[in-house]
Amino acid sequence: MLDEPPPSTVDSNGTKQPSSPAESTSLTLLADLKNVDMGALALFRVRRSDVTLIQSYRHRGAQYHIRRAEYLGQAVALTSCRDNHHIPSFVAEMKLLSTYDSTHIPMVCVWWGTYTSDLTLVTEFMVGGTLREALARSSSTLFFSHTFQLSWQQKLTIARHIVDGLVYLHSLDTKVLHRDLTSHHVLLTVSSPSSSLPSCSQSLQPSSVVAKLHGFHRSRPVQCDDLTLTAGVGTLVYAAPEVLQGGYYDDRADMFSLGVVLSELDTEEMPYYENLQMSCGGKPPLSNAELSVGIMTGSLEPTFSRDCPAWYVALARDCLQLDPHLRPSASKVAYRMRVQK
Repeated sequence: MLDEPPPSTVDSNGTKQPSSPAESTSLTLLADLKNVDMGALALFRVRRSDVTLIQSYRHRGAQYHIRRAEYLGQAVALTSCRDNHHIPSFVAEMKLLSTYDSTHIPMVCVWWGTYTSDLTLVTEFMVGGTLREALARSSSTLFFSHTFQLSWQQKLTIARHIVDGLVYLHSLDTKVLHRDLTSHHVLLTVSSPSSSLPSCSQSLQPSSVVAKLHGFHRSRPVQCDDLTLTAGVGTLVYAAPEVLQGGYYDDRADMFSLGVVLSELDTEEMPYYENLQMSCGGKPPLSNAELSVGIMTGSLEPTFSRDCPAWYVALARDCLQLDPHLRPSASKVAYRMRVQK
């Protein structure tokens, strides 16, 4: 079985009762949830019998579980929702992902059954993990079979793929904002010319690294005049000033987040890391409130290493402009990156 339900209890009337909040999700009928329509996903539905579980849990988060499996012999990741409150947004994310056709967004399919716990998003397995994991381990054993450090050319390849993903989202007939672009939401895998998905036995080589965007649970399509969005959406250290201020914002907020990720690719450190840890002089790290004010006023900016190419720093800082109207579009960033040797 793909999922083993948690243990349950039986009351004095012989009725099965959940023994934990997790089981209350597993015992809920999918058909009983309001505002959840699976009809649009019928074309992407797979048979449960075609999926073989390999790893019980690769990640167990507050909202989602991620497991590794095989679908018809190809490596996939299975994402399931832990809480019924998040099921509508989970289904909305599935529908959004099913409409995408980009080499820089993971391929998806879906499985569901009688209960909400059966609802599973099936995506291609990204053997390299997240970009944050890669940067944190770039001097030690990464997702490769040997110790190595990400080269500058490999980092540029990753950066270009991230930008290409944003170009795709921002160029759709109904533009889509990612709204949560971080190094945790960039996945790495290997190019696979012989098949659409990598096999479980395939190893990841440094020269064939491919980056793809994920983490679309906060994404939403917007019309040209629909710029009033949820305030504070996204991860604090990657959020644009206008997002933190709770005002109007559009795809240029994604471009600010891109600038932060470009800095992170260069330094291999978390954004604003020098402000988020105790200094040698004993100065305490900034609070979230202080960090937010610094980002909103521009008094805090992501840093770059001394040997980072000048053109790269200039491009990233253009994306980090305090005034969103001064930031380049994703397509302009893609062009500027490709004219560099």
